[in-house]
Formats: sequence, C-alpha cells, structure tokens
Amino acid sequence: ALNDPENKLFARGPRYRLDAEVLRDIALWASELLDPHMGGEGVKPYQPAGMWNALSHPASNT
Repeated sequence: ALNDPENKLFARGPRYRLDAEVLRDIALWASELLDPHMGGEGVKPYQPAGMWNALSHPASNT
C-alpha cells in the first residue's frame, strides 16, 4: 500500500471475475487478432463426428 498509494499498478488492481467472452476478447486484443467490426459470418470450428455422443441423452431428439 505504501509503494502504490493510488493503486495504479496492475498487480494491485481490483480483482473480479471475467465472463468467458470478455476473457477471449482480451486475449485476442493482446495478440492483435481481435477484429473490432461487429457482425459478420459466425464461426463454427471443426468438431470430429460423434464428439458429443457420450454427453447426449438417448431419448433426446435435439
């Protein structure tokens, strides 16, 4: 507290939880991969066939 009375250093900043989207955007911004434009086509990453079979309920049709 004596070294940073105005709480300007990152190590002493306020702590709070971030949403997953905020954390993702911060990582993309830091790596200069964040596209600041809104909208556009959605992203659907590759998923191997049957990846979700173990988690799906047999009676579910969705």
